[in-house]
Amino acid sequence: MTADPAAFRDATRGFAGCVSVLTAAHGGARAGLIVMSTLSLSADPPRLLACVNPGGGAWPLIERSRAFGWSMLAADQIAVAERFARAKGEARFEGADWETGATGAPLLAGAAATYACTVDEILPRGPQAILIGLVQAVAVRPDAGAVLWWQGGFRQLPA
Repeated sequence: MTADPAAFRDATRGFAGCVSVLTAAHGGARAGLIVMSTLSLSADPPRLLACVNPGGGAWPLIERSRAFGWSMLAADQIAVAERFARAKGEARFEGADWETGATGAPLLAGAAATYACTVDEILPRGPQAILIGLVQAVAVRPDAGAVLWWQGGFRQLPA
């Protein structure tokens, strides 16, 4: 027997999560999604892990390019989180400056940290997939603060 899914969702609203956008590009198209189920998997080699819905718009681009960008939002980029939450497709990228990372995926200019990754491994798990990225390049803005998701909303965490 497992916990009631609604009760589980209510309980996990108490988790505070760092908000990042995971992006991909292929054949002139780009797509992205918000991720909070993220963590550093290892430092040597440098790898990150995210849980991603394979039914989302970015998934086909990640599979085709075998690469993705990971931008951890700075406190002053809460509008990017809000746009990614409500917009679809290319509209998610409007109103912000984007750069092309070392792997060809978009990275958010001025983010708290950016990671250009290649796909190391994909592990399907029910309706989600565990995406493991091998970090090819990283940039950090130490004074940036962060955007957190907590109690059902985006919150700014100053540096």
